[in-house]
Amino acid sequence: MVEDKSWAECVTLIQGNPPSKSSHAPSRSDDEVILETYSAKECYSITQEHFPHPSPSDDELDFPIAFTISVYKSAQLLERLLQAIYMPQNIFCIHIDLKSSDTFRAAVTEMIKCLPNVFLATKSVDVIYPHISILYAQFNCMEDLVKTKNNWKYLINLVGQDYPLYSNREMVKALRGLGEKNNIQSFYHPDIKRRTEYAYEFKLQTGGSDHGTYKYFQTSRKKEPAPFNIELYKGANHVALTKAFVEYILFDKTARAFIEWLSDTRSPPETFYSSLQQHPGVPGGVVGQQPVFIMRAINWIEKDRDGQPNYECHGEWVRLICWIDIRDLVWVLGETMRGQLFVQKIPFDFNDDVLRCISIARQKRKYGEYFFS
Repeated sequence: MVEDKSWAECVTLIQGNPPSKSSHAPSRSDDEVILETYSAKECYSITQEHFPHPSPSDDELDFPIAFTISVYKSAQLLERLLQAIYMPQNIFCIHIDLKSSDTFRAAVTEMIKCLPNVFLATKSVDVIYPHISILYAQFNCMEDLVKTKNNWKYLINLVGQDYPLYSNREMVKALRGLGEKNNIQSFYHPDIKRRTEYAYEFKLQTGGSDHGTYKYFQTSRKKEPAPFNIELYKGANHVALTKAFVEYILFDKTARAFIEWLSDTRSPPETFYSSLQQHPGVPGGVVGQQPVFIMRAINWIEKDRDGQPNYECHGEWVRLICWIDIRDLVWVLGETMRGQLFVQKIPFDFNDDVLRCISIARQKRKYGEYFFS
């Protein structure tokens, strides 16, 4: 009854009666708050109070999932993400950006100190958008994850502004439904030629911050064709990968040569996975018509649709993506997004009601269920 009442309250907020305002406004750095909170607690308190979890089913125990999580700030948002996806049979690698503050790194280290299946990547890079370094951060975690004894079945890559839309049990159902194939968005787009025909350089800018620190410039140096006759496709940098595909990325000469070739192109994360997905013989790959993409509920402003968004954004548009607020859950939890496993992007100054209402919804819903038409 309490859950039903809470969900009814959420529906009222989501439908905008009354509009909900962000209630997450810490007076101090949230990194300092997290560091202080976890530094003062023993392991029993941390695991019981901060990372409780339901007992995994036999199906979940038989299907562990590996996660890479790339972060650079907001330990409090990372805490909420990790609390939502944490299960003892899964395994988690967190990559902290080299540019992150010492306080942030210390806060994350304290947060995960009592979680034996959560660890920091052994190597860190300075992640630059939309540079190859985005992939390097993921690869560093992949290298660590394949060395563990955990027999994980799929790897899912996340960033700190992602949040799950289903419980782990339902997520396992969705991943089993992939039939040991990767879930990668992969389609031909004419923009691929512009991104890869000439080499690009990234240059440090004065006065920039976060992703604005570097700018990319097209050079006059024309590139050779991609190695091994790899055809180029475009897709999102949000994927679910079979373990065999991850090992292919790390150890196969074709994949390694392709990574090197992409290193001076524009937006290589949107080319790498999508192109290998359709390369013949790749583990878990699919040539031609792709399965339904299930990795993210996301609201873009589509440049090739005269700048029209997919949905109205009640939060804020940042770099053509909707940073969601509570009323955006109408489409996040709606019919067209019902198969998506995660939502992006949660704002760093997130509305507590957004995460609370998603959490209530994800615990009650079966895979494919939706709440709004």
